[in-house]
Amino acid sequence: MKLTEAFPSKWLKAADLDGQPRLVTIEGVKLEAVEQGQPAKPVITLRGMTQGLVLNKTNGNTLAGFLGDDTDTWSGKKIVLFPTQAEFQGKLVDCI
Repeated sequence: MKLTEAFPSKWLKAADLDGQPRLVTIEGVKLEAVEQGQPAKPVITLRGMTQGLVLNKTNGNTLAGFLGDDTDTWSGKKIVLFPTQAEFQGKLVDCI
């Protein structure tokens, strides 16, 4: 058994992509409370997936660069999600 299956997350993580890129269709973007006591963050809902993709500044700016700044126009657009790594607090961490 995978521990991630026993305790599923509401949010999509790099490990959920099983090391492979995935073509997905955006259903919408909404602000959601991701961490208690922190400001809401934009979350992308994806067609056929139960988990949402929480946007960080880098992912948000990357998507805005080719989909436009108005997230209301992103519905129905296809994007490719892929697992990679980024530096966070001096360490390499998995990310999308």
